[in-house]
Amino acid sequence: MKFPGAILGYIIGSAIENFSIKTSPDENYRGSNEGQGDFSRSFLELTAAVLRADGAVTRNELEFVKELYKQNFGLEKTKADMLLLRDILQGEINWEMACANINQNMIKTERVKFIHYLFGIAKSDGNITGNELNLIQIIAQRINLSQWDFESIKMRFTAANNRDFWEDYTGGSSRQQARYYKREDHYKVLTIESTATDEEIKTTYRKLARQYHPDKHASKSAEEVKSNEEKFKKIQEAYNQIKKERGL
Repeated sequence: MKFPGAILGYIIGSAIENFSIKTSPDENYRGSNEGQGDFSRSFLELTAAVLRADGAVTRNELEFVKELYKQNFGLEKTKADMLLLRDILQGEINWEMACANINQNMIKTERVKFIHYLFGIAKSDGNITGNELNLIQIIAQRINLSQWDFESIKMRFTAANNRDFWEDYTGGSSRQQARYYKREDHYKVLTIESTATDEEIKTTYRKLARQYHPDKHASKSAEEVKSNEEKFKKIQEAYNQIKKERGL
């Protein structure tokens, strides 16, 4: 990745460096060592909030976050922070305090890049849902970015030509494109157009699910069984993503 690969090191590293010269009347953020821990947790708290915004944490979203951490901090810190992220995801997310911490310890250019990062998480599974969009907007407001700042970032990820921006954002490799931009592919798997109605999608899914269900092919050769199982899994994944996108 190009831009994402550098974003964590820039916005986390720069902000942590500033802890040694910043002071706060809030005793929750005292001392540079404790400040670094607080900031890292705040970063993960807001990461978790966006991951959980639409009710389902997808593999692509987690891989997006893990890949950025590995590129910037190595395997050891990535493992430690992903364990912390897992714990945060399972508990109550104190995102309001996290916003206050981010706002206090990041300059504006860093906060703008941070919102890019949150949009990147939301986009990494192929679609930004309404819940994700609303939460990112609230976070942008809480970290003192203007509506214009938010809208300009949003436009890059949601405009009609957003695929070009997304490919550039992720580095443009075919592997990354297949990994992070799958919206149209989901419809292709179900052999329908993205303009299909909700009822058409459900009907087509049920038909394909019956056709490729493993129980219908149990008596066939091992190769045929495996092929149909893979097809069935792709159908299920595509349908689940489309349901998530449309709120079905």
